[in-house]
Amino acid sequence: MNQHSLLAHVAPRLTTQFENLATESLLYLLEQYSEARVAFVDLASTVGYVGPRDLTFATQVHMEYGSIPDLVGTTEGGTNVLLVESKFWASLTPNQPTGYLNRLPQNGEGMVLFIAPERRYEELWQQLVARCNSEGFEISDETGESPTWCVARTSKGRVAFVSWSFALGHLEGRLEKAGQDRGAHEVWQLRGLCQRLAEPIRLGNTSWGARSARRKCGRSSARWRDALSRRTSSPRRATGPRPVLAPTTGSGTFRAT
Repeated sequence: MNQHSLLAHVAPRLTTQFENLATESLLYLLEQYSEARVAFVDLASTVGYVGPRDLTFATQVHMEYGSIPDLVGTTEGGTNVLLVESKFWASLTPNQPTGYLNRLPQNGEGMVLFIAPERRYEELWQQLVARCNSEGFEISDETGESPTWCVARTSKGRVAFVSWSFALGHLEGRLEKAGQDRGAHEVWQLRGLCQRLAEPIRLGNTSWGARSARRKCGRSSARWRDALSRRTSSPRRATGPRPVLAPTTGSGTFRAT
């Protein structure tokens, strides 16, 4: 059976901001299905997270020194303890992972979690460890199951890698077990997208992976310039109806209506 979903078929034709698309899709699942939210925290705990479990999630949370993790899990008291970064083929930004580790609470309970395709496991994990070592974050207790997950303790908190297939498979299984078939199907849609984005797709004469990486790199520097002007309101949370996205004629993009 072909595992590609409708979302996987349509999305690459409309955007190259795949990390943002996957992150917002994941946030939607965590907001709409309490079982998915519990399962996601359980997933983080499986790979070493030891902090509080009752978390609220939000995207694009502006933190100190220009750090803007893709997804942040926050305690009832307002402490950011689970910083999640979505990756497909984009490079690490200058703040990753050490800038994020510096934003974790000092008690060592927090985690910086990278979600990426399995085929990036070796390359990305080596880069994460190298950056920690080069900036004085002592690495210890490194463990995992290649290529699905890996975790290590640092002097500032834990840094971990999980594959998209491992993470979403965990969420889908939990929703199915809970009898939430619609939620399980929506996770399957996202799984299909992530599976497709792990493959060599070409748009025109340039692979989408190269285009996405260049755009992500450009955005990382632009974030510093517009951090004060973009989204000056509080981070988006589930506080009311979501805007409807309508296609903009001829542009291949969407606008909120």
